[in-house]
Amino acid sequence: MLKIKSRIALLYSLLTIFFIVMCAVLFYVIFNAYANIEPVIQNMAENSTMKDKFPYSNFKSTKNYVYATSGNGVLQRNPIKEDTDKDGSIVGWAKVDGGILSVYKIKKGNTQQKYTKNYLSTIFDEKNNVINSDIFSDDALRENLQRDHITNSKMYLKNKISLKDFLRKHNSGKIEIVTDKYDNVIGSKTLKRYYGTNYRDSAFEKNLVEFEKEILHILYGRAVYIAAILILMVIIINFILSKKYAIFALKPLLEFTGKVKEQGEFKGIKLIDMPEVKDEIYDLTFAYNEAMGKVKKSYENLQRLNSYASHELRNSLAVLRGKIEMGEDTKEITSYIDKLTGVTNDILAMSTSKLCDSNEKVDLALICAKVVDEYLEIFKNIELKLPEDGVNLIKGKEMWIERCVINLMDNAIKFVDKNKQDNKIVVEVWEDDSKAVIEVWDNGIGVEKNKMEEIFKPYYGTNSRVSTGIGLAYVKHVMELHGGKVTVQSKQGEYSKFLLMFYKK
Repeated sequence: MLKIKSRIALLYSLLTIFFIVMCAVLFYVIFNAYANIEPVIQNMAENSTMKDKFPYSNFKSTKNYVYATSGNGVLQRNPIKEDTDKDGSIVGWAKVDGGILSVYKIKKGNTQQKYTKNYLSTIFDEKNNVINSDIFSDDALRENLQRDHITNSKMYLKNKISLKDFLRKHNSGKIEIVTDKYDNVIGSKTLKRYYGTNYRDSAFEKNLVEFEKEILHILYGRAVYIAAILILMVIIINFILSKKYAIFALKPLLEFTGKVKEQGEFKGIKLIDMPEVKDEIYDLTFAYNEAMGKVKKSYENLQRLNSYASHELRNSLAVLRGKIEMGEDTKEITSYIDKLTGVTNDILAMSTSKLCDSNEKVDLALICAKVVDEYLEIFKNIELKLPEDGVNLIKGKEMWIERCVINLMDNAIKFVDKNKQDNKIVVEVWEDDSKAVIEVWDNGIGVEKNKMEEIFKPYYGTNSRVSTGIGLAYVKHVMELHGGKVTVQSKQGEYSKFLLMFYKK
């Protein structure tokens, strides 16, 4: 099965091929319908070399002319005469190389196109023989200069260089020169290549160019409409095919979406089975399962936390009520309430995802001194090590950090090595340039090497009704809220050392 991107690429490849074929068919139809090139070219060739087919004596004389080279190599002017065509157009003719050549045609009713200034574009060879000489209308000078990229030198206009003077200095290569009716040079351009050799050849070439322009004009005129229709057809076909093909191309994605929607029907979180084909949906399913796996784990932890919290609070409140009804000592009741408050604070801390943005400053040394002082009543062999100058205050939540130290002390006392006579706990506070650290060391039973990561998971090792099973998980969570971390170093049967590291920002 193809990947989604391959399916879409295949679709548009097929549409592109279809469009190219349609364009080729269109070109063939238009060309065959509007052009039969051989008769036209043949007719042009006959017109370009015709001699004495028009009654030259009936033409009207004008002041216009074109350049030509006489038999003895002298530059001469060939006058242009005009006649009226059958459609009422004015046609200008010049006798060149023994034949009659059409040089311009003014359509009937066109009053703007005039030939009074006799602007000529003449091409000379390296020997200054005329290859071709064309006349263009009065208003077409600038357009022709720009079209043919001919330099319009101010020097020519200022100094009024004559064509003869200009040609005296020309001795190599073919050159195109634009002149006015006074034979003054307006502009010039050196030609890198030109295929005409004489008037007859150049005239024939000119007619071929005109034929090409006319054919292109016809093609363009018809092609615009047909291309518009073709494009519209392609758009419609593309829309229909794309809509149908998209169902096939996106079928795996639609199936994945359906499976995700099914999640709402389950009370728990269910992962999606991985597809067999390793395509984009495979990657998407993998990423989804990975993300939902973490959500599922958090959800299960939350459910367990809720279960433990409900159980502890309900039982603790029942015990507290019983103690009050039995009239027990107030001190014992107060102690039990404090324990219940600690459990509640632990639960609240575990449900917090971000440390509140407050300016509370905490003295780690003072916290450790307070906790050690309280625990000396139940465990005598506790040593407290503090720097003589104290430690810098850090930003944090004093109650939560205190609960972290209490949890570590509880674990140290809980897991003493009963086979040892001298069980000891050492609490030390120190700092360097990058962090402040609280160390809790004990010589108890230690932690197995393969369990050092698991002990920080919620409810790991829970075996007591009065415990929520979140002791070290609570420590890890609080340290992460403070931008720090907790690490453990241990050797089973010898010692354990927990380090709370608060990084200085």
